[in-house]
Amino acid sequence: KQWYQRRVGEIKYETFYVYNRHFKKEPAPVKIDDKKLASLLAHYKSASKVDRSDIDLLLDTSDENQIEMIGNTILSSPSTNPELMLNFIHYYNDVAPRALWRVYKNHYKEYNEAFGLTQFSYAGALKALTENQSDENTIADIQKFFADHSAGSGELGLRNGLEEALFRVQFKKHSEPAISAYLRERNHCN
Repeated sequence: KQWYQRRVGEIKYETFYVYNRHFKKEPAPVKIDDKKLASLLAHYKSASKVDRSDIDLLLDTSDENQIEMIGNTILSSPSTNPELMLNFIHYYNDVAPRALWRVYKNHYKEYNEAFGLTQFSYAGALKALTENQSDENTIADIQKFFADHSAGSGELGLRNGLEEALFRVQFKKHSEPAISAYLRERNHCN
């Protein structure tokens, strides 16, 4: 009997450990003062291409509008360091994936010209861009967009990220309620 109870506890832990990565906890919203952001963006735009590569615009915000403003500024006022474009995606990919998609879609040409032939960098960026998408309409928009546009050397990253995003959406829809109910019944969560 004791062995059985211990094994049941182990199975519960193993089940939670396997599936807990699919439960997304919403981070507390963070927003920069709008005047401060406008000042930083103006400073970035007025700097030379060389100086822009040393200015850090990857700011601590989770506000989608602010993230779009930052991304559009980085892409419309390029620096001598094109990696800033990829760093933008990697920095905000789990904070505001829809905002990243809108920025990427508006600046597809710049991304594809800069990284379309750099296999690992672009694939990693497209995976990061897509893997945390949780809105079915955004995922459908991404699929529709890339039906008509090439992902270049980032194709495998794009496919892998979309696969993860689609899995997360289906998991949330079909499995999360049952697992949550199971854990609540056994007083493992509120």
